[in-house]
Amino acid sequence: MRRFAYLLVPVVFAVMTYGHLREVRDTTVRQYLAQTTELSELALTYSRGRFDTAMSVFLNEAANNANIKYLLDAGINSQGAKRDLLRAQLHADLTPSYERLQAEGFTDLQFHTPDGYSFLRFHAPDQYGDFLLPYRASLRQLADGQQPMDVFEVGRLFIGFRHIQPLVIEDRMIGSVEMAVSFQKVREQLTEINPKSSYQFLLRSNPVETVTLNRYRDNHPLLQSNLLPGYLVIDQTASDASNGGSVPRARLEALFAEAEGLTAGVESGKAFSLSAGLDGQVYRAAFVPVLDVDRQVAAYLVSYAEAPLLEGVENNYRHDLTIGLLVISVISILLTVLAVQHSRLRRNNRSMDAISAAVGEGIFVIGRRGESIYVNRSACQLTGYRAEELLSSNIHSLIHRHDTQEKGASCPILKTLETGVPYEGDEWFTRSDGSCFPVVVTSRPMLENSRIAGVVTVFRDITERKKMEKRLSHLATVDELTGLLNRRALLSAISAEIARQHRSGVQSAVMMIDFDHFKQINDSYGHDAGDRVLQHVSDIARQSLRETDLLGRIGGEEFAVLLPDTDLEGARILAERLRERVERSATRSEAGDEITLTLSVGVCELKQNERDASDVLRRADGALYKAKQGGRNRVECA
Repeated sequence: MRRFAYLLVPVVFAVMTYGHLREVRDTTVRQYLAQTTELSELALTYSRGRFDTAMSVFLNEAANNANIKYLLDAGINSQGAKRDLLRAQLHADLTPSYERLQAEGFTDLQFHTPDGYSFLRFHAPDQYGDFLLPYRASLRQLADGQQPMDVFEVGRLFIGFRHIQPLVIEDRMIGSVEMAVSFQKVREQLTEINPKSSYQFLLRSNPVETVTLNRYRDNHPLLQSNLLPGYLVIDQTASDASNGGSVPRARLEALFAEAEGLTAGVESGKAFSLSAGLDGQVYRAAFVPVLDVDRQVAAYLVSYAEAPLLEGVENNYRHDLTIGLLVISVISILLTVLAVQHSRLRRNNRSMDAISAAVGEGIFVIGRRGESIYVNRSACQLTGYRAEELLSSNIHSLIHRHDTQEKGASCPILKTLETGVPYEGDEWFTRSDGSCFPVVVTSRPMLENSRIAGVVTVFRDITERKKMEKRLSHLATVDELTGLLNRRALLSAISAEIARQHRSGVQSAVMMIDFDHFKQINDSYGHDAGDRVLQHVSDIARQSLRETDLLGRIGGEEFAVLLPDTDLEGARILAERLRERVERSATRSEAGDEITLTLSVGVCELKQNERDASDVLRRADGALYKAKQGGRNRVECA
């Protein structure tokens, strides 16, 4: 009976080893796929954001130009030959701007009437006058709310991402302008960011079959997706061999169509990633939902790529499992001749050494009182300490960096020792030379007789992942030319300030800045000189404003400033100071010519009843318009 008990011990240990190795493998896979999903979402956001600058320049230099708006208003409210003449004049005036938009990747440019009719399509100037509201939910919402919107939408003649901007004269909506970017252009941006991935867009078939005209389908063949039932794939994205050509996408579609987790991921309506093996290699597929104007999933961006890290994880798992089973077999023979206590000690030591020696992640074990029990070779390599140094001290206190003084109370690893609740998350560890590095940590309790005997912690260096996250976050929030906040980031800051005002009743203001006669600078000295002027004024603004003020470039030569805890008079004084400094400070072109410039500034105070950052910018822009009409080089308050 005792011998049977001895033989049962290695069987139980084999099951525990299998479970532990499988859990380490599955945890690593989950963390990798979560990172893949997050990076795929950031990549889509950044690729779309790269079109924002060209869009903002067009809106500020062309669509929001007073002459253009009055020409559009006159054309919409005219009839017959006069209306056709004004439409042709609008087309001629904006054709250079449209050509620049095309060069930046925009496909469509269209003006609408306030009641939802097409007034002018630059990509098809002979097609106008059709009623769009029955097919375009975005235009129906625009008519109700009169707010700018960035949406994905399926139309009769176009499928893709649209920016729709209401055009207003003295609080009266005279119409709207729409700029559109196709899936193919977004895909090209994504391929430029990550050429090793293969991208395709899957569209829900119902809106396409209901709304899209046959002539669009003839020019852009749509095929039933082999991956997701009820979805269509644009033929170009399905067959473009240059897009991640080394990835066998057709075979991967069939493979992932049967993958566990696909149905649950789609039903969740959130971004997710899956992995699968094919021909001895591991691939991953990331699914990022694209929402329509009603916040429903209208399409998926799917990216395929090789996942060598997961392939290594699987190989390590099999290798470790093989070694573990071999070691357990040896231990089962030794248990028949050795004392119970001695055999148990040898089994634990040799099993732990064999398993952890082949694992790429660092592993350390602490006992019930926090003492160091075990470290593997990778833990020593990652931290720079010798095994003797780690085992002779409290390893956790030595390498784990905490943000607070109460290390024991706030440490999630020690909390696992106290509560038995597993922990997974990002932490910071310290090397022997004093430098710190980020790690992803998985801590699990060790139980003996239902009591916590210690904690096993597995960690992996994620320095490269953090660098990529930081880079993508920077690209998504900062204007590349000036180093200021971009339009999205500044609007987000204004929205946060509106919420703070509602909670605490503080006074805050917004300043809208526009260069006077900036087009003349570009025409006279060239666009490189114009860029230097923008950078020059950005530096002056940083020096003139307070540390708490947030300065951003919202498009072209138009800047905006959020002034927290500032009333209207204080904002006006800051605006006057900035205007005077810019007027006194000239810059020079490459040829050495002196370039003088002035600013027109509109200032408004945040109101308690405001809910949207666009409302604040619209009032500040109205004050800016008054400054322009009043002779420029002045400050006006709303």
